[in-house]
Amino acid sequence: MQHSTLAIYPTARKATDQLTRMSRGGCVLGSRITTLPQVVDALWRESTDPRTPLSEVGERLVVLEAFAEAASRTIAATSGMADRLLALIRQLKSAALTAADWRAAYDELSASEQARLATFTRVFDAYAKLLAARGLADRH
Repeated sequence: MQHSTLAIYPTARKATDQLTRMSRGGCVLGSRITTLPQVVDALWRESTDPRTPLSEVGERLVVLEAFAEAASRTIAATSGMADRLLALIRQLKSAALTAADWRAAYDELSASEQARLATFTRVFDAYAKLLAARGLADRH
């Protein structure tokens, strides 16, 4: 039975969980379940934006390059560090905050507060500049 409602789930795992639950009663054909990244990709294909969209792996590579450019040599670019930097960038961009917005807020902080956020601020700036220079866009 095909439903008239389109369900959008945040991740493929959630969509898989839902399909598993639905299939317990029998075969499921033509389900209208999709993930938010799939919706974003479909909308991007319909847009006229000339930038090339990045996959999650592409975002990670750009963050690692931005980290290498912007961070001091005393901080290692570990997998965990890259994950955390990318997660914070995604959170900020999901809230419609750009690197310029972050920089403006950063500039208003005290010196001690700036010291704690300096590395991330440089990485976020470098990330935004790399995307712009290469004609790339992330999903946010």
